[in-house]
Amino acid sequence: MATFRKLPSGNWQALIRLSGQPTKAKTFPTKDLAKAWAAGIELDVARGRAGVMGAQMTVGEVFTKFRDEVCQNRKGERWETTRINQLLKLDWMDITMDKFDPDILRSWKEKRLKQVASASCKRELSLMAGIFKHAKNEGWIKIQISPTRLVSWPKGSKPRTRTVSIEEMTKICGPLPDHKTNLIKDYVPYAAWFAYETALRIGEIAQLTWSDIDTDNLTVHVREEWEPGVGGKSVKNGNSREVPMSPNAIRLIQALADHNEEAPMDALVFNMNKATLDQYWRDLYEAAGVEGVIFHDLR
Repeated sequence: MATFRKLPSGNWQALIRLSGQPTKAKTFPTKDLAKAWAAGIELDVARGRAGVMGAQMTVGEVFTKFRDEVCQNRKGERWETTRINQLLKLDWMDITMDKFDPDILRSWKEKRLKQVASASCKRELSLMAGIFKHAKNEGWIKIQISPTRLVSWPKGSKPRTRTVSIEEMTKICGPLPDHKTNLIKDYVPYAAWFAYETALRIGEIAQLTWSDIDTDNLTVHVREEWEPGVGGKSVKNGNSREVPMSPNAIRLIQALADHNEEAPMDALVFNMNKATLDQYWRDLYEAAGVEGVIFHDLR
């Protein structure tokens, strides 16, 4: 990135060329001084200091702009907005991009790993990386390297290997349910057994509507997504699919339908969101004295 040339006067000139930016040049009495100046500029660029190239937005301004202008069109709108709002409370959000040092991010990561699981910290770093990348591509800031690329990321958690036996399911939820659903918690055994029989994820289970149930072909339709910006549906792999229902899954749906005859087609089959289902599931397995099991293990 830097070149040096000796001038007729005997001084040395350092030239630094940056993609999409004017060439920077400065003259020094010795080549060593020219090299030192160039090395400082290169270090600033490598550390992601956007101010070297003139961008002066604060980190908080970048994050706020992303939240207000970009999040609403993304699948993870709700989570991203909530997380950005939490990040905006950090004391380094007032630092301008020309002063932002990746060491700040390293310090945050070390503290964060003491508060949350490595997977959660990694998701937050991924969000930051996406924000910096979008800001760079849109010209909000002018950086060569995102600060998140200069920080080592925590390793992801190991894949779950825990499985749930029929005996454990019966202990937690009782036998295949056929009871009335007067309360929201009455739906939890239905949802858990349905997950056990279909291998659907908790998010997919929670957002199923009666219109997704095909009683003719005995399948359940897992949608790709609803209209962006409405907090709509999405599946992890980004593809809608038809999932066949086992005989037990069909029995569960028939029982629920019998107890909810007046439910409209756009009503949730299991009558609760993901967070509520997860909490009620925790209550069930803790009350049953079964340890080390999460809803995802039912798959």
